[in-house]
Amino acid sequence: MAEAAARAGGVARLALLAPPRAGRTYLRELRAFARLAGGDPADHGSAAGPEALVAGGFALDAATLAALARLDPFARRAPPAARILVLERPDGAAVAAARRAWERAGATIEVEPFLGYAELVRDPLLSRPPRAAFARLVAFLAEGAPPGPAGRSAFPAAPGEALLVGPTFVERTLRFGPGERLIGALTEPSAGETGTERPALLILNTGAVPRSGPGRTAVELARRLAAEGVRSLRLDLGGLGDSAAGPGEAAVDIYRRAALAEVRAAVDLLASFGSDEVVAMGVCSGAFMAFHAALGDPRLVGLVLVNLPRFSWRPFHPLVFVRTRTLLALLGQPASWWWAARGRGDLLAALRILAERLGARLAAHLPSGLRRIAATVSGPGRGLRTLLRRGVRLLVVYAADDPAWATRERLLDFARGPPGRSGLEVRVVEGASHTFSDPVSRPLLVELVRSHLDHYRRERRGSAPVHGAGRPAGRSPETIGPVARPAARAE
Repeated sequence: MAEAAARAGGVARLALLAPPRAGRTYLRELRAFARLAGGDPADHGSAAGPEALVAGGFALDAATLAALARLDPFARRAPPAARILVLERPDGAAVAAARRAWERAGATIEVEPFLGYAELVRDPLLSRPPRAAFARLVAFLAEGAPPGPAGRSAFPAAPGEALLVGPTFVERTLRFGPGERLIGALTEPSAGETGTERPALLILNTGAVPRSGPGRTAVELARRLAAEGVRSLRLDLGGLGDSAAGPGEAAVDIYRRAALAEVRAAVDLLASFGSDEVVAMGVCSGAFMAFHAALGDPRLVGLVLVNLPRFSWRPFHPLVFVRTRTLLALLGQPASWWWAARGRGDLLAALRILAERLGARLAAHLPSGLRRIAATVSGPGRGLRTLLRRGVRLLVVYAADDPAWATRERLLDFARGPPGRSGLEVRVVEGASHTFSDPVSRPLLVELVRSHLDHYRRERRGSAPVHGAGRPAGRSPETIGPVARPAARAE
């Protein structure tokens, strides 16, 4: 940002939040982040070139990396703006040397600590917004700013909503729901009316990631669909993203029953815009919420469930993402038992998770016939049967090595069961990340969702099998690469 302001010239105010010392420093941080988040950062390099770096779902090609490495805005003697606010990270003064030169050149520099920085840059499940720092930023940017002229648009914004008009979409950020504490981004086509042949799409949070989705996957999907005439709503559930938690609720809780009322409020909002039928989509915990919301809301006519982790309501613990061998190592540490004896630590959660995994592996070795019967008569099986009898169409997508493999196998056992599984499609994708946000698997997920929505249009035009016709379940699943072809189908 400092480099861009210097090149543009004439910038009155510039705010820099936790700036690194130089581009090379920033690249080292990105590479470290990529390794922590997903192993070797070169694993997905082929998406943007052999020298690419993929961090947080964003691909940076070799040319971009080289340009970043050359950036050194604090070496400039001329200030990039007349007034500059720097909220410094705790590890040192990135602008100490530049500050003296810029002040001699007539700029006003304010350097303050970035309060809450360490709490911000953690995993989304643990991250906390630095409200004091953001309040300081807003005050600095708004100070002395004259009110802008009223803009004119072919899509006027209602009071309390933000409006963004793109080449093929119109996006409104709306406040709604219980106590108007929910925030959602409604994306619609910019040309013509939304068609009625395909339902609207409701996109739920992935874990604690805001409504933009990992690597902005949800934004890309929503705007792609708007160009094809499909309305969508990206929802922040309470306590996630910009939506406030409900009274007495934890700030971040991705598995809570109160969220079902928030999903219903989102479906109400879509209905107020003319969408009486909705397909709900979610990844991980978002898939869990979509599944349970559909059980109680007949307006949800379809589901896209990506890496559905489980079916039952139970307390969530971050150790579910930890590999089994790491959990076993935890059991071998005397300190784990010492803390457990005092009612602290994670030993009990580790034991519960290990027991669940052991039970799933033992069940996987039962005869196939017994597994199918168990899948059909179980609670999840009854829920699936309820949805399919109601005519809900389900697309279930799993990464081949996702930790939720046990849930995937239960779904596949259900799909291989007796005839009558019309409307259930299960796909297994080799090489995809858990959130499908990497540059290789992200386009595949977009195409899978588009194809799922297109089924409703084909069905209503009479060119697709009639939903509920009771065709037999598909053949055994095959693991596939990130190419749009079926792994297992029951239609």
